[in-house]
Parts: sequence; structure tokens; C-alpha cells
Amino acid sequence: NLAERNKLVLIGEKQYKETMLKSMILQLATYQAYNDLKLVFMINEPQGDMWENFKMLPHTWSDSKDIRFYATNYEDMSKLSFYLEQVFTARKYSDEDGKQVERNATYRNFQPYYLIIVDNIKKVKSIDIIDKILKEETNIGFGLLVLNDGISNLPNEINDFLTVDGTTG
Repeated sequence: NLAERNKLVLIGEKQYKETMLKSMILQLATYQAYNDLKLVFMINEPQGDMWENFKMLPHTWSDSKDIRFYATNYEDMSKLSFYLEQVFTARKYSDEDGKQVERNATYRNFQPYYLIIVDNIKKVKSIDIIDKILKEETNIGFGLLVLNDGISNLPNEINDFLTVDGTTG
């Protein structure tokens, strides 16, 4: 369950990871309405062609249709991060008498759910929204799905792994 285990790494050979991830995305897009789930792609430019078809999903657009949650370079990732940070902060804190007070809420209290898909954790580790999601112990409606070759070079905050190798997964 990606909502309960909101920081997940998909490990394995490239072809198997990509096949598994495509299946996961198709299932999510099929069973979740686009106003309930937003798919946010922060992916490498050279591999961007693999994800072109997912760009067209309504799940990759903001509700106002002015922002597409699809970035293949650091600058675009930073812009998406700025938008998502505002949502994150609004969910984490309530404004009481001009003071920010931390809320006691979970992902079930908020819509939409934002699932950020990353294929290079080293590249995006310094993006602010990624850092905030990694440090946040409570899931406030943000998930992180990382594609990686192995368990090395991963942030310590990620504890859930799914290994695919063509025979298991």
C-alpha cells in the first residue's frame, strides 16, 4: 500500500523495474480518479522518452490545468517543488491567530494524494519537497517512489524496498 508505506524504492534490473513501474502507474491511473491522485514525475532527461505516454494522463495536471507534474531537468523540478512545498506546508500546519501550529492529520485528511516518481535520487535529493517528504514521519498526502539499481546511495529515511528480477516482485 503506497499510502501507508509512502517512501518506497523499486530495485532491480532496468527492464524489470520499468515494467513493474509502468504496471503500477497504469493500475493507479485506472483505479484512482485524477482529482484524488496526482502523479508527479521527476525523471532524467535521457530516459524521458520512456515516460512520454504518462505525460498525457490527467493525473499529471494540477486541478487548474496550469501546471503539469512532469519534469526532466533540475530547473523544472525546482518549480514543481515550489508548488508542492506550498501544498505540503498548508497540510502540515494550520494558521491559528497568525501562528503556524502543526496539525495532527494523516493522508486521509487531504486530497489529492501526490505520488512523486523519481529515477535518480542523487539528482533530486537536494530538491526541497523531496527533503521534506523524507524527513516527515507522518504521511500528509505525499508519497515517494524511487527507482534505483540497489540499496546503496539511498537516503536513510527510506525503509521499504521492492525487488523485481523477472521471476519475483
